[in-house]
Amino acid sequence: MSRDIKFRGRSLTTGAWVYGSLVAYRSVKTHPDIYEAETNQYIAVWAESVGQSTGLKDKNGVEICEGDVVKGIWTYGSKPSEEQLADPDEWDVRQVTFERGYYSPMGTTGDACFQLCEVIGNIYENPELLETAS
Repeated sequence: MSRDIKFRGRSLTTGAWVYGSLVAYRSVKTHPDIYEAETNQYIAVWAESVGQSTGLKDKNGVEICEGDVVKGIWTYGSKPSEEQLADPDEWDVRQVTFERGYYSPMGTTGDACFQLCEVIGNIYENPELLETAS
């Protein structure tokens, strides 16, 4: 199985999110670029905002990236109960991280189920989402 390796980052000039290939420089340039194939442009992005796509989508079809904040039910090898599914207000809020060789919601193991989550923001634009979750 193969997938496109894709990154996102916030544009230095517009603040908009851009998606594509990461281009990091070892010379005088201080910020990495994201190359957008659709526009054939190299766009300078804030280094701290760069995150890799997990290749997964949330329950609404939204692409999940490193640094996203997701709300969901984290099950380990079993399906969630009907009660868990029925009350999204009780779902946990977590940051998506890359640790020990796989993507997972922070504080879970790799077999946590991403399909039952929803991207509700990211750590760059919505850090308060994690503060309220603590």
